[in-house]
Amino acid sequence: MSVHAKNLRRRVAKITALVDMDVRFRQMEEFGDYRQVINIAAPPVEDLGDKRTSREMARIGNESLAKLVQDHPDRFAGFTACVPMDDPDAAVEEFAYASDQLVETARSVAGPPGECRRTS
Repeated sequence: MSVHAKNLRRRVAKITALVDMDVRFRQMEEFGDYRQVINIAAPPVEDLGDKRTSREMARIGNESLAKLVQDHPDRFAGFTACVPMDDPDAAVEEFAYASDQLVETARSVAGPPGECRRTS
């Protein structure tokens, strides 16, 4: 793990709404009928190790985000795919997996399942 990722992990751990869903849900309730589009913003998966590790972390992250959207449709409107930017071929492959496979599990940001389209 890079020095930057370690530093970010330490700082983010203090923001409980980012790491504790119960806290996040309580905060969201303050805004009534409010839903979020979730993502893995930081640290970027390529900061977590070599290319193999970043591919694995992107897959785990995307499957986890899809499950959160599926389990909490009243809280999350969708998710944005995480791709390993240090490996362009793997990034394309992971985006295809997320948009083709996980859209069936969770609602797509682009609309109902099946409407998410890749562009060349």
